[in-house]
Amino acid sequence: MEHYQAGVDAKALAWMFDQASADTNASEHSTAKSITLPDGAVNFNMGTLVGSYATVARMLDEASDVAGTKGIMLTFDDFLIGLEQFGQRIQPLMRSRGQIAAAAA
Repeated sequence: MEHYQAGVDAKALAWMFDQASADTNASEHSTAKSITLPDGAVNFNMGTLVGSYATVARMLDEASDVAGTKGIMLTFDDFLIGLEQFGQRIQPLMRSRGQIAAAAA
């Protein structure tokens, strides 16, 4: 994550902030407001899961325990590699996906 923070395109973020700030009708919980907060600018202030495969699996299991959670949208910095790593290295470690592994076996 530090690598991404260090290599951030400051001009692009400044433009994004300007555009988001122009929405004077945005609610406090809107995407426009959240992406104008500087701390998480590199990831648009979305929840970012950073850690080992086991750590990310545990964080996703914690999210699945939140009442009403039906799914989580994931994005990957390198789509094909990230998708493969998720399917091969993270998902098998997830308690909440145990039924998938059992069905495949």
